Amino acid sequence: TSVHWHGLHLPASHDGSPLHPVLPGKSRDYVFRIPLGSAGTYWYHPHPDMTTTEQVSKGLYGALIIRPAKDPLAGIRERLLVLSDNRFQADGTVDLPHHTTPQGNIDAQNGREGDILFVNGTTMPTLSLKPGEWQRLRIINAAAARVFRFAIPGQKLLHVDNDGGLFERPREVDELLVANSERVEVLVRGGEPGSRTVLKTLPYDRYDIQTRPKDWDQPRDIVELRTSTDAP
Repeated sequence: TSVHWHGLHLPASHDGSPLHPVLPGKSRDYVFRIPLGSAGTYWYHPHPDMTTTEQVSKGLYGALIIRPAKDPLAGIRERLLVLSDNRFQADGTVDLPHHTTPQGNIDAQNGREGDILFVNGTTMPTLSLKPGEWQRLRIINAAAARVFRFAIPGQKLLHVDNDGGLFERPREVDELLVANSERVEVLVRGGEPGSRTVLKTLPYDRYDIQTRPKDWDQPRDIVELRTSTDAP
């Protein structure tokens, strides 16, 4: 295996590429200095040759946040959302078909997608907001191939960061496309007391026409957002 520090500017010898694997029974210390100006949202994952998807699907990844000395958004409550998907066999083991099988061939064409969406290792969590409260969502797409197309029905997203760097000015968007391995930050705001909405992923057709998943054109709920005066 190896540890790849996705998005950081590092010496090649410490970047965890397939050229520098850590062999079974061996260990490796990664030593590097993070350059100034690197504040942002990143993640780490293994990057061995031909088995990255397998290892990531078994949970070998995590978030990495580098904070600046002075954060323009300091004081806004943060939420870290690590998104992924997975697919399982009937006995609960991760479904990793051989590339010579029909499903393995589809995975080779489209990239491996799972039918279950996860946020921080769980499904459809609820985030609580106070009325009118802004919250900062740091979102990491840790899925092997899935592209998320985020939207909150009836609301705008305030997009403030992409792949590890705040914009000079936020931009208001109706939806936001986030490819696999990409990171974004958005601000969302609490509504009226007792109101509820959902962060969704909308359909995005990136598939070979012969191997599209049967439900590719259906929106999927990801996170419930509830506004309450009792929110912590």
